[in-house]
Amino acid sequence: MPALVVIIGPSPGPSRDESEMLRHLGSRMWTFPEVLLSPSSQPISIYKRDCPLDSFRVLSKRNFTFEAWGDATVSRQLIDHYEGSIILSPLELVSIALQCFPNRDTTMYYQGDLSYALMGLLRRRPNVNPNDSAFEAFCRLSLANDSDRLLERLLVVGIGGEDTVIMSGAFGAPIRWTSFKPVNMLMRNMAKRSVARVVLRSTPAWIVTGVIALAVSQSRKGAYLAATLIGWILTVLYILVILASPYLISSLYVGKTWAAQPWLFGFEGYMEIGEIEKLVFGINLGRLKWSPYSSDLSLHVSQNGECVGKDPTCRESTAQFVPAAQNSRYGELKLFTLIDTNTLTVTLFRARRPPVAMLLCGSEGGMQRALLCSYDWKSQTLYRENVLRVDTLVLDKMSRVDRFRLGLKRPMVETVRIAC
Repeated sequence: MPALVVIIGPSPGPSRDESEMLRHLGSRMWTFPEVLLSPSSQPISIYKRDCPLDSFRVLSKRNFTFEAWGDATVSRQLIDHYEGSIILSPLELVSIALQCFPNRDTTMYYQGDLSYALMGLLRRRPNVNPNDSAFEAFCRLSLANDSDRLLERLLVVGIGGEDTVIMSGAFGAPIRWTSFKPVNMLMRNMAKRSVARVVLRSTPAWIVTGVIALAVSQSRKGAYLAATLIGWILTVLYILVILASPYLISSLYVGKTWAAQPWLFGFEGYMEIGEIEKLVFGINLGRLKWSPYSSDLSLHVSQNGECVGKDPTCRESTAQFVPAAQNSRYGELKLFTLIDTNTLTVTLFRARRPPVAMLLCGSEGGMQRALLCSYDWKSQTLYRENVLRVDTLVLDKMSRVDRFRLGLKRPMVETVRIAC
């Protein structure tokens, strides 16, 4: 029956210990799939160079994991999968394998060597392309195999070259950076609010009618008593409405917001949430809240059994990054704030460039995975700057985007400083 036979020799360095030589063998990337795919019913025979043929050692695949591999806690799951004790899904198989392969050494022959080594564990194996980058080689491998729709979850339809993929059908919306815009609010139509609306909007007609009536009466030297009476009544009512206007305006605009016009506003830096609300809505009524878990900077606390967002600068590391980001250089991480008037949330995040669009490309933990992307007009490519988690209800306010190119890492353009 077929079996795996391993011949070990002196490892680099003065040590000639057998365990050290075995660990050196296990640290090589291309030996990893050979062990995984070896017959489960046959143990692994280990020979030492220049030793008698009958002096060999036998190890099971499970024991080989602990003696030769330094990541036994992770790689053991792959051994169990190929021995049939557990069954990993295609997505789990690829994810765990990608944790193991980078920990091993190899002499690079192609840029996609990692994907070509992973190819041995999958059913469909595309042809090797020497010109592919590491990203392109992995994309071809994932698209050829099912992989539980690892890349297809991102609606990928092809490879665009230069480490980009072609996507189609993602939900998207632009982010406005130039200025804030008035936001329409939807509030419940109550009797008090309806009366306040009618009274405030009709007062100009009252004062105009009253002034005309008093002017006509005065021109006739008070001959029209009814006109004089109507004029003074309307004028007094107008004055009373003006005095009561703060209360009427509060009744009209203050209260629970049922819906808001969807906008995505962005600006660089950090600002108190009360100041942000004044700039967006004209008054701070506590409508805006910090997002509890959208970005890696988000904070949350439990209040009455609910998860409530907290100012991210309450964390010391974030508070220290705020002034440091103001002096960041080109290509370094900067601090940005995103305002979503649909969900009435504010998110603080880091990126190297201001993103111009939000794309929803998948779900995670009951929320949507949103890519914040900058745009390179020269190559017509969107590049990921950060990934946020947003509420699923934002899908109702977004439209699908036709085919576009997406890159995961935007290349840095060299700049030249000109002395003045």
